[in-house]
Amino acid sequence: QALAREIAATRPDLVALQEVSLIRSQVPGDLLLGGTTPATDVQLDYLAILLANLNRHGVHYVAVAIVTNLDMELPMPTADPTVFADVRLTDHDVILARVDLPPGHLRVSNPQAGNFQAALPLPNLGMSIPRGWCAVDVTTRGRTFRFINAHLEENIAAPIQAAQAQELLAGPANTTLPVVLVGDLNSDANGNDGTTTYDLLTQSFTDA
Repeated sequence: QALAREIAATRPDLVALQEVSLIRSQVPGDLLLGGTTPATDVQLDYLAILLANLNRHGVHYVAVAIVTNLDMELPMPTADPTVFADVRLTDHDVILARVDLPPGHLRVSNPQAGNFQAALPLPNLGMSIPRGWCAVDVTTRGRTFRFINAHLEENIAAPIQAAQAQELLAGPANTTLPVVLVGDLNSDANGNDGTTTYDLLTQSFTDA
């Protein structure tokens, strides 16, 4: 609700969101018994909650690009000690665009999304943490540009984070269009966190 109020107060044409969670459950769960049925009972859908709150404020957005990152399911105890639930967390990054503007004011096209090849490994779980990006081409006020939303790895894995930034530059940002890059980049602008990603990106981008 607070985020919807902030967006409604400024009414940006585009909104980039990271860590947009979808939480689902299954009771009783089957993971502890070796089952593979995914949990599908929606408990919290943060994208739907935000869009509904925006509508209540009289501003209307739709998701125009989505990337799925982490999708993990784990068992969880319930009040009944003989029953375990399965809880599934799916993490998305999302671009929203306004749909209540005059015709032709804002046009989006060419939605893209992808996960980085560079990823932080979790050997104990036999997996790695997927991070990703999504993008759209935007035409507004007579200008066209590419709008990229990215979520890079935490600063504790600086080499992986930098490799993901290189993938951004070589991938969706490698275009003849002007580019606006936003996101959760996890790199301190003053170089206080041991990462070089901010310096790397600002060789190509101007920090607004």
